[in-house]
Amino acid sequence: MQVLIAVGHRDFMVLLTFYISRSRLGRACRACAEDREMANLLGIDTGPGDFPDVRAGRGAGRGSRRAGGLLYGLVITISVFSPA
Repeated sequence: MQVLIAVGHRDFMVLLTFYISRSRLGRACRACAEDREMANLLGIDTGPGDFPDVRAGRGAGRGSRRAGGLLYGLVITISVFSPA
């Protein structure tokens, strides 16, 4: 089980790294995090409100939290104590 969790974690981190470094959305998220005004000058939508790049970035964050919770849940064993 520990090997499965380690392999799953490694695969997820590799996929996330490629997603952030190579995709258009990953580049937009990094540009907005670094300098919002410069990202706007480069043509990335940084207007007020919930623009699509931020929405998709939040979706990727939610996905990574869910994957982490799943891997954590595989490690933890739950004991249920019933009152006598």
